[in-house]
Amino acid sequence: MGSTERRATGFTPAARLHQTNDMTTIPLPFITALLLVILFFRIQFLHMKSNINIHNNKPKRRNTKAEAIFIGVSCIALTLVALRWGSNMAFPAFIQPAIAASIPSLLWLCLFPYSKNAPDALPRRRQATVLHLLPSLFTLGAGVIQSRTTIPLIDIMLVSVYFGYGVALIYTTHHPQTHSPMWKSAPFIAGLYVLISGAIDTVIALDIAFNNGSHAATIITVFHTVMLAILTMLIVTHSAHPQSELIVTHDQKPEAPPATDDEHQLAKTLDDFIRTHALYTDPGMTLQRLSRRMGIPLRRLSETINRVHGRNFSQVINEYRIEEAKRLLSQTDARITDIMLESGFQTKSNFNREFLRLTGMSPSVWRSQYPLREQATASATPPEENR
Repeated sequence: MGSTERRATGFTPAARLHQTNDMTTIPLPFITALLLVILFFRIQFLHMKSNINIHNNKPKRRNTKAEAIFIGVSCIALTLVALRWGSNMAFPAFIQPAIAASIPSLLWLCLFPYSKNAPDALPRRRQATVLHLLPSLFTLGAGVIQSRTTIPLIDIMLVSVYFGYGVALIYTTHHPQTHSPMWKSAPFIAGLYVLISGAIDTVIALDIAFNNGSHAATIITVFHTVMLAILTMLIVTHSAHPQSELIVTHDQKPEAPPATDDEHQLAKTLDDFIRTHALYTDPGMTLQRLSRRMGIPLRRLSETINRVHGRNFSQVINEYRIEEAKRLLSQTDARITDIMLESGFQTKSNFNREFLRLTGMSPSVWRSQYPLREQATASATPPEENR
């Protein structure tokens, strides 16, 4: 690994292309980059179409800017590799590794976007962006000083970044948040891909160090062939599920009439009553019990909640509980299990499912993004956008 040729590499599997002369005639990275662009625009089109046609379901929060940058950076990386291999164009040795190191970071930002409605969201997003840029900066620094040492700094940095992000992505799926198997979640698939990329990069680095890269071309070709097959399958099949969501059947229930002024006033009274008595912390709180405590007919209370909030009582009370859990996660260092019980949940599966529904992430990931704060915030209330 200490040779001059070895130090000039240090990229994902595609970056080894320029070291081999027995590759296929058409640069596979060009085709992979093209399919990435097609897949990105297809997903964007389906997402916009679903937002136009679906009114009752709140769309999942997405970081479209990070997605666009991720696809763009991936295409630039693949294009640089293809140009360097196909036309023998020379680029500074540290450019490709720095770009490669940014890919896992951007993938993380795509999967775990920050809520725009969270307190001090903009400073936190900026802070997170800076932190996720550090791997690229460190790799860039390693590339600058690589020629002065025989230690493969670039390879060490890249392998560390890819394996670190891969393990972190898979770890986020450790706690069950939905009824779906862990291996079907996007973070798990992304983490597995990052780990495989890091492993292949390690194998190619060892092959170049000990065998002068005699097997590198075969490894790279197989890797890109598999990637092409996966991307093609995604482009062909991605529309199957979203399209079914866009179909509006005629036998759907008609929309409920809009809430009256009296119902809005009753909803405000209900909100004050729940917050004042912290009823959301009672795991056994039901609509029947709430009706008796407030002295309001059960049917009137139920209709008011449905019309004003557009959800049932269980969903509304769980929103109070999740807000309380978020407050405890950001203001205390208590265990997540204790916070779950203190906020009114009895089972971890229900807690994780509701937390994921309302925040788009697990409690552990949310806590890592919103560290312990000294100043207290307001008591739990349902998010304004959910009212």
